[in-house]
Amino acid sequence: MDSKRITALRAIMKREGIDYYYIPTADFHESEYVVEYFKARKFITGFTGSAGVAVIGQEKAWLWTDGRYFIQAASQIEGSGFGLMKMGQEGVPTVMQYLGEKLQEGQCIGFDARVVNTNDAKEFAKIAAKKHGSLKTDKDLLDEVWTDRPELVHQPADVLKDEFNGEATASKLARVREQMEKEDAQYHIISTLDDIAWILNLRGNDISHVPVFLSFLMIEEDACTLFIHAETLTDEVRAYLADNDITVC
Repeated sequence: MDSKRITALRAIMKREGIDYYYIPTADFHESEYVVEYFKARKFITGFTGSAGVAVIGQEKAWLWTDGRYFIQAASQIEGSGFGLMKMGQEGVPTVMQYLGEKLQEGQCIGFDARVVNTNDAKEFAKIAAKKHGSLKTDKDLLDEVWTDRPELVHQPADVLKDEFNGEATASKLARVREQMEKEDAQYHIISTLDDIAWILNLRGNDISHVPVFLSFLMIEEDACTLFIHAETLTDEVRAYLADNDITVC
C-alpha cells in the first residue's frame, strides 16, 4: 500500500508532467552530511540511513541503498509503497539503468537540479534524449508535500586564529588566482563548503558535527565575493572579510 506522501507526490508529478522523480541524499553543495531540511529522501521513504536515493514513478517507487543498510532499509520502508534496490547485488540495476529501461517514449524525468551534480544530470539528459523525452528540473516537488519541513538554521561563524590556520587567506587566494591564470579562467565559483571554509579560514556550525557554513564563493582576478546568509556574519567575521577585500552578498 502506498503512503499518503507518495500519493500526494504522484499527484503533483502528474500535474507537472513528470513520469519519474529522482530524490537523492544531497544539499546544494554536494555535502557528505546534510541538515534536516535537505533530508527529502528520508522524508518520502521513511529510511533514516545516511546513504540512498529514491525514484518515484506513477506505478512503482524504489529506494536504492548499499549493503550497510539492507536490513534497516527493508524494515523501515515496509508498508511505505517503496521497494528496495540492493546496490551492488547481482541483477540489481543502477538508477540510470533502471530509468534507461523503464522510461517510455516522450516521458519526463524530474528532479531538483540544485541537489543533483552535473555528471548525474548529464546522464539523465542522455536517457531522456534516447526516448525523445525531457527533463524538468526547476522545482523541488517535496516542498508541497513536506508541510512541516524544518527551516534552514544559520549559526554564527568564527575566524580561525592565525596559530591554527597554517596559511593566511590572502596567500591562499593568491595561489588560487595563479592556477586560474594558468587555466585561463576569469571566474572560479566554489560551492563545496569545506573548500570555502579552508580558503577563508572561517569555521561554522550550519551542519551538525561539521565545521562549515552554507555559502558560495566566487573568486576573480581582482575581487572575491562570498554569498552567505546574514545570520552567519558576526561583527568580527565582517571585519575580517573586509580586511581581506572580500565582498559579502
